Amino acid sequence: MNKIKNILILSLALILNSCHFMNDVSDKKMQKISEEPSLEMIEGNWEIDSFSYNFIKESIDLKERKIVLGLEKDMTFSVINYPVFNSSGFVKDSTLNSHQGKWRFKKSYDKKSINIIFEEFNQDKIVWSKEFVIYDKKDTSLVLWKFIDDPDSGHRMMFEEISDK
Repeated sequence: MNKIKNILILSLALILNSCHFMNDVSDKKMQKISEEPSLEMIEGNWEIDSFSYNFIKESIDLKERKIVLGLEKDMTFSVINYPVFNSSGFVKDSTLNSHQGKWRFKKSYDKKSINIIFEEFNQDKIVWSKEFVIYDKKDTSLVLWKFIDDPDSGHRMMFEEISDK
C-alpha cells in the first residue's frame, strides 16, 4: 500500500512539473537570450513561420494574406492580419486584425531571458497587448516565440525576420 502511495505521489509531482524543468522549445538550436538585443537586430519586418501558418489555417482560410510584424528603431510596431485566439488556443473567428503601438523589452519573471511586449493604446489605455520570448536561432537569426495556450498543446506562433535588409 505504501509503495502505491509513493508511486502516485511521484506521478502527481511529475505531472504538475511537466513543463517547469523543460526547455520551452524542442529545437536544440534555439536558446532564450539573456541580454537585450540591439535595436538594429530587432528592427525590420517579421513574418510567422510555416508551422504557425498551418496551425492558423486549421481554423480559417487565410487565402493569400500574410501575418507580418514591422518593428521600428523608435520602438513602434505595426502588425497586420493578426488572428484572434480563444481560450483553448484556436482561432476564434475569421477576423484578422491590424494593430500598431509601442514595443519594449522586459526581463522574464525568472530573470533568465528577455521578452518583447507589444502594446496598442487608446487614450493612454492598453487595448491590445502580446508578449513574445526572444530566442537566438543558432546559425540564422533571432525569432519571436509565443505559446497560444498550454505549452503541451503545441499551439504557438513564431515570427522570423524577413531578410529584406
